[in-house]
Amino acid sequence: MGRAVQRAALGRDDLRVTARIDPLLPEEGGEADVFLDFSTPEAAIAHAALCAEKGAPLVCCVTGGDGEAREAALERAAERIAVLPCANLLLSVVTMRRLARLAAAELHGFRPVVLERHHAGKRDAPSGTAKWLAADAGAREADVLSVRAGTLAGEHEVTFYGDGETVTLLHRVDGREAFARGALSAAVWLSGCAPGYYTMEDMTRG
Repeated sequence: MGRAVQRAALGRDDLRVTARIDPLLPEEGGEADVFLDFSTPEAAIAHAALCAEKGAPLVCCVTGGDGEAREAALERAAERIAVLPCANLLLSVVTMRRLARLAAAELHGFRPVVLERHHAGKRDAPSGTAKWLAADAGAREADVLSVRAGTLAGEHEVTFYGDGETVTLLHRVDGREAFARGALSAAVWLSGCAPGYYTMEDMTRG
């Protein structure tokens, strides 16, 4: 994802990658106006403290690991900087979540099941987006299913099973480029925000 963000930034005149932190490569660059984190659950906690210290807004796209510890670190950082934690930076997913909540409210007696598919290299299962959708749809933990195989960038399906009928919501991403574009748009938006804890719903409201 880091490389995808760098490629996407090259196509924008209003953005420039000024620093890069990669455990496999020497650190490059210096100060930045906003920090995008696609690292590991362990590193994300340290990055939250670093951004708060430097006064740099933080878009945290890390999932998995100790979610409670990461959430606590982000909330502490939000006292000093703008923070946007998000498992999925696509506005289309925000729309899908709203549809899942609407379906859950109106389809009485239907059973929601969430199925998510990702490439074999994705570590956490279920995905952060799947957890969101499960909460929105009211799905039980046992009805959240994960597949890790092949090279598919990401697919999330929420199906409401009724008596002789089903309703399905489906979102598919064909490559990392869409995530990268979403991350850059979130970074630009967050750079103009006051310190605080934000969500993608805040971004859609402007």
